[in-house]
Amino acid sequence: MRARGRNRLRDGGARTDQSRRHHDLGTNQAVKLTTSEAGAYSATSLEPVVYRITVETAGFKKAVVDNVKVDTATNVTANVTMEPGEVTSEVTVTDEAPLLNAESGVTSQTITERQIQDIPLSNRSVLDLALTIPNVAGDAGAEDPEVTSGQPVPGFNLSVNGGRPGSTAILADGVNNTGVGLARAIVSFSPETVQEFTTQTSAYSAQFGQTGGGVINATTKSGTNRLSGTALWYHRNPKWNAAPFTLANTNRPENNLRTNQVSIAGGGPIVVPGYDGHDRTFFFAAVEPRWREDHVQTTTLLPTQAMRNGDFSGLARVSTGWAPADVVAGFGVPVVGDSTIYQQFLLVGNQLQRIVLGPGQSYAPFAGNRLPEDLLDPTAIKALQYMPLGGDYFLNSDGQLVNYVINRFVRQNEVRYTTRLDHNLSAANRVTGRYTIVPAVGRKGFGSDVNGNSADYSDSQQLMVTDTHVFSGRWVNDLRVNYTRGRFSNDYTPEFAIKNGRNLNTELGLPSLTTGGMPLLQFPNELNAFASIGSAGSTNNYNLEKRYNVSDLLYYTRGNMRWTFGFDASHELLDVIPFFGAAGGRYDFRFLQTNANGTASGAGGNGFASFLLGVPNAVLIRTTLIPYNYRWSNAAAFAQNDWKVRPNFTLNLGVRYSLQFPRTEQNDLQGVFRPDLAREFPLPQPVTLADGRAVTSALVPPFAYSGRGGRSRYVFPVEWLDVEPRFGFAWDPRSNGVTAVRGGYGISHLPLTGNNRLPNPDFGATQSLTSTSGQTDPNYVMRLSSNPPLVSPLTPEQALNIPPDGLVYLGSINVPGFAISQNTKIPYIQNWNLTVSRKLLSNTVVEVAYIGSKGTHLFMPLVNINPRPFTYIEALDVANQNPDTTTTDPLRRTDMLGRVISVPVGTLESTYLGFNRVNIFYDASANSIRHAAYVSVNRRVGAGLTFTANYTFGRSIDDASDASPDKNVLTAGSTQGHVTFGAPRSADRSLSTYDIEHSFASTFIYDLPFGAERKFLDHAWKPIDWLAGDWTISGLFRLQGGYPFLPKIADANRLSADQTHTVRPDLVRGVPLVNPLWTRDCPISNLCEPYINPAAFMRPAKGMLGNAPRTLDVRGPIQRYLDLSFQKNLRMGRTRRV
Repeated sequence: MRARGRNRLRDGGARTDQSRRHHDLGTNQAVKLTTSEAGAYSATSLEPVVYRITVETAGFKKAVVDNVKVDTATNVTANVTMEPGEVTSEVTVTDEAPLLNAESGVTSQTITERQIQDIPLSNRSVLDLALTIPNVAGDAGAEDPEVTSGQPVPGFNLSVNGGRPGSTAILADGVNNTGVGLARAIVSFSPETVQEFTTQTSAYSAQFGQTGGGVINATTKSGTNRLSGTALWYHRNPKWNAAPFTLANTNRPENNLRTNQVSIAGGGPIVVPGYDGHDRTFFFAAVEPRWREDHVQTTTLLPTQAMRNGDFSGLARVSTGWAPADVVAGFGVPVVGDSTIYQQFLLVGNQLQRIVLGPGQSYAPFAGNRLPEDLLDPTAIKALQYMPLGGDYFLNSDGQLVNYVINRFVRQNEVRYTTRLDHNLSAANRVTGRYTIVPAVGRKGFGSDVNGNSADYSDSQQLMVTDTHVFSGRWVNDLRVNYTRGRFSNDYTPEFAIKNGRNLNTELGLPSLTTGGMPLLQFPNELNAFASIGSAGSTNNYNLEKRYNVSDLLYYTRGNMRWTFGFDASHELLDVIPFFGAAGGRYDFRFLQTNANGTASGAGGNGFASFLLGVPNAVLIRTTLIPYNYRWSNAAAFAQNDWKVRPNFTLNLGVRYSLQFPRTEQNDLQGVFRPDLAREFPLPQPVTLADGRAVTSALVPPFAYSGRGGRSRYVFPVEWLDVEPRFGFAWDPRSNGVTAVRGGYGISHLPLTGNNRLPNPDFGATQSLTSTSGQTDPNYVMRLSSNPPLVSPLTPEQALNIPPDGLVYLGSINVPGFAISQNTKIPYIQNWNLTVSRKLLSNTVVEVAYIGSKGTHLFMPLVNINPRPFTYIEALDVANQNPDTTTTDPLRRTDMLGRVISVPVGTLESTYLGFNRVNIFYDASANSIRHAAYVSVNRRVGAGLTFTANYTFGRSIDDASDASPDKNVLTAGSTQGHVTFGAPRSADRSLSTYDIEHSFASTFIYDLPFGAERKFLDHAWKPIDWLAGDWTISGLFRLQGGYPFLPKIADANRLSADQTHTVRPDLVRGVPLVNPLWTRDCPISNLCEPYINPAAFMRPAKGMLGNAPRTLDVRGPIQRYLDLSFQKNLRMGRTRRV
């Protein structure tokens, strides 16, 4: 932050011997400067507080300018005219922070301390206020997890100047506060700990880099010579909450969020016996306990007590499970299948052996449809203690028969801490330190501490130290050292955490590879997920990230030029342990083990009966646990010159050099597929395909480990020549501070971090076992109690068996890796703006701006370079063969357990036989363009009405809107596009998935004119003053348009075995996209006509791609936000209020 200006004598001349002092009114720290030959001055590296400027020179009266407010990351001008007279005389001018920016071409806005303090924020996060700034849209998010599966990623889904989600640079006190794995805010701040924050959306200084949109910079509070503080209790109660959005017409859920937040914050001088810190040493500290609980109700159909005892007589199969036949008939629910259970196994000791059937034979039903007591599995019976008992039967809002209501909950209790110390070593040297801890853990469950158990960890901390040294009136140095640490894991709750928690697998006698954890025992396609026992999720990971960062800024002022030179260097670490399947397998129990013939076509069967036998249909489990230790390093250097060419014209010229080193892994456990090194391998026996082609060999791409065989440790080459020019100007046409014309242009490269926290590739992927493969004793079927999965823990070296040259050929099909594009570059954004600002009144400014941005070399999402040939899929369709059906690999390749693998039939004519997908990552082929305009009105006063209002219209078009970030992170839609099936990139060019066309935001603070020091009732009788005086009304109102519609079909249309929700439908010409039958009287419900017209779409032919664009300009509903506050200030003496 800088304060600058020009001193003029009354006759228009200038003197070079004028002395200026800037006094921080809070700490009384003074910065002494001497003006240049032209009378210009510049004070750099100032805190964003209120200053007093004093000007003295011989033969003239001393000039004092009070209340000069400096904002975060901005320049402020304060010009002074000297009057002849004695130095003992004094001229005092009262100034306010200028609303009109006539110093730089940057488009930015500062959220003031008053706004942060008085505007109601439902999330109690200052990031919410970023969405009240023009040219900012999206979702602010929070570190508070939701009940459902969304990830807590505060700031990630903000789109600044049309930038992709996850591309915003988030700073705190001028140092990096952006996550390494995912570009979220590492530590979050409550309104009680933040002085102000500024959002820069275009043409920012060369000091700022590694952003694809804008820069958000928060400044925390510091202590002053006055001891002050805040005590606050914030409460949200379900009785006062708005109801959540739902499609249901009946049994509509309530908002059950209950929150209590306490903040005890204060600061002042450090005064202890023997030391008085006034004017020298200051502290600020905040202790903030939080208690938060939320739940949503869902329903399930649980087994009866008779079923738990093995009695399946008198049941009827319905869509949600099984229930007594008389209950089903009473509710009129359709019966969907046979409920007979069949005996497929004989008991041999404590093992089960499959009965061998002759041709055309079926298994015999269990007598009375009951399982014999000696066949009940002890482990299954023991696990039943974690399945609740069902209650009375009823129909849920979807008309389904259920008997149990589950409170799916999240609980989060923690105490947050922020401590800051500021110490003036001398009048020219200030040291600042801050330490912030946010130990947030959101514990989740399906009504119990076991079922659905998970926890979202946002356990983070930041330590920063700055040293600001004024060497002279021209030279100032600002050194900043920053350390951040974040545990952003998707783990179990602390009771079952994988590092040191309780292990339910051990208690049940099941295998696992971690200290803590639990299995998931589920009944897919028969009972819903809320009837499962235990928990497991594909995104389960232990995640720890760190950043070590140092930067230095050197300010130099000469004449009308203010130079800033600087460098920034960071080393970033991301340690990840993916443990899905390692902390306990996922066991699927299905009807196949108790039906008539053990195949999908067999009659009867019951997944819960299979569970009581202890025989799973399938198990996903890991045989090795591999930790990954990723590392990045980057550095930058820059020079920025803010040149006051004329008193009314400023040029901002800058250049930044950016160097980013791609990811390495500490043990070289990363690598890529190398299609350029692919080799032909002969098949043991030729294979004749559906189109008549005979295949005799297979082309196999090797997986190449990095750092081996003479290869680089980086996954792609270093880019050495990333230069970022910056340009801006500010012009006051009439030199009267009423009108400013500004503009600017700049380039910024995006960071290589921030898109994924899960490992890629993950070599220790889960292994698929069945009831007859992978068990401890292969002579018997797998059984929970007596023949569980055989897991012989392997070290990474044993499991991977990496050859000396690091090239894996036949085993490469087991690696869920990626290939590197030949077009790998570091993405960059060009941004520009042209802005006209006009001061209507002394405290009101209107601003009109055109802003634009262009993304170049943006990373594509994962793109498959091994698509299934359309002609071959057609031949399979003619032959009535499903391309997703698996067959034994013609090349006889084996998995990590030595078993011959199976491959989809549809891949037998792909370039790389048997590979379902070979994805390219870091393909920098995407481009984007955005044009936008906004109108903004700002009114800022000390008392009375303060308000901001802005409207932004913009449109963003791109080839791809994201680079495949982690699951459950994006709040906008996501699709990989048709390019992943071999279509040209141009086929996917359309509106960005995160595009917000219309956005309006307004905030206001109105001090009612009644009470002490106000227009009316200034000296009123105290009871009247207490009743009617000192009232303030404040609020926030936002309207944000919806995202574009993403048309896609649910399956892969036979073009892939697993690439679902990507193929687009055909558009039907002449049919409107908006359903003409939709009415506002029935806007959305299962019983209403859909808003999007289903008749406008048609399924493409099998094996073909539809012609609909990637996104359609049919928007979701406008989002409306309104928060109001009525505040009564009760004065308690001159220094306290409630």
